[in-house]
Amino acid sequence: MIFGMNFTFLQKYWFYYVNGAKVTLQLAFWTLIFATILGVFIGMIRVQNYRIISTIIDGWINFIRGVPVMVQIFIIYYGIATQLPQFWAAVLSLTINSSVYIAEHTRAGLQAVNKGQMEAARCIGMSNLQGYWYIIIPQAIKNILPSLVNEFILLIKNTSIVSVIALHELILNKYEYRDAERKQEEAATKKRVAPKPAEEGKKQEAKEKKEDSSEMK
Repeated sequence: MIFGMNFTFLQKYWFYYVNGAKVTLQLAFWTLIFATILGVFIGMIRVQNYRIISTIIDGWINFIRGVPVMVQIFIIYYGIATQLPQFWAAVLSLTINSSVYIAEHTRAGLQAVNKGQMEAARCIGMSNLQGYWYIIIPQAIKNILPSLVNEFILLIKNTSIVSVIALHELILNKYEYRDAERKQEEAATKKRVAPKPAEEGKKQEAKEKKEDSSEMK
């Protein structure tokens, strides 16, 4: 007992929380990998001088950021990827949502590097790709990394929403534990208040005698 909280239920239902936490961490792990790859790719394209592509990407980012995560999960699971298992449909939904935020972090991190760095790289004979790989990206990682850590924390929080498609992560398992506990309490209550068979027999017999006496009168 800590601060008035009772943790004795963990002795009986600990596996609900262990299994739910395992699914939650797996979901966050795979989502972070795929979202990072996709988000960095989108962010690097957006900082280039491709006006049409940048406009399309900007519209896509604003659209995804404006749609609630739960709606995106419903659209992916029930409308687009209906053949995918629940786990991978949830990974796909969270990947699409997280990738746009990582893309913005990547864009901000790349643009935070002084433009003179690329100009210096070109002056010493590096190509545009070499300048990005050896000069810009290593400095941008320092700017992006704190935001990626925050995104991972937010991602773990967002995994609770996938319970709407009955994926057994931590939150849904917690509700299942509460349902199991409630059903046990209801069964115990019914057992306590249920009349005993002997008492029922006596009541039935007294009722029959009362009916017989009323008929004789």
